[in-house]
Amino acid sequence: MTPSATRTHWIQDRVQQQRLWLMLVIGLPLLLLALWSAWALGLLDLSPCPPDCRGADLRDTPLVGGQWRGADLREANLAGVDFSGVDLALADLYFANLQAGRGHGTNLQGAILRGAYLENADLRGADLREANLRGARLTNARLTDADLRGADLTGAIFQGTI
Repeated sequence: MTPSATRTHWIQDRVQQQRLWLMLVIGLPLLLLALWSAWALGLLDLSPCPPDCRGADLRDTPLVGGQWRGADLREANLAGVDFSGVDLALADLYFANLQAGRGHGTNLQGAILRGAYLENADLRGADLREANLRGARLTNARLTDADLRGADLTGAIFQGTI
């Protein structure tokens, strides 16, 4: 290879390196800006739900899969959700809306359900041992065969509950 050809080849490589560097310098910040904009506008959900689902709107969503044991579901909207057989032991459902939810045989052992709205909820056969149901509204709820041993029912409303 002649010195002139080597020099031409080196110049072409240098130009390609500069173009690549320019693409990175401009492209990477633009990509980060696009991701941040999507997150800020709510188009990109980066929250790790579960376990952190505080205030999440999960209406009519079946809770299958995922690790729900000990999940933070405070103030979440779970109206109409089918959580039958799901392990929600030790979950925090403080002031959660579980209206008309279905939880046949659900493990809610030790769960925090303080102030939860459980009107018309179907919790037949659910394990609610040691659960905190202080101030929960269980109006017209179905609790047939549910295990409530050791549960804190202080101030809970059971009007029309079976």
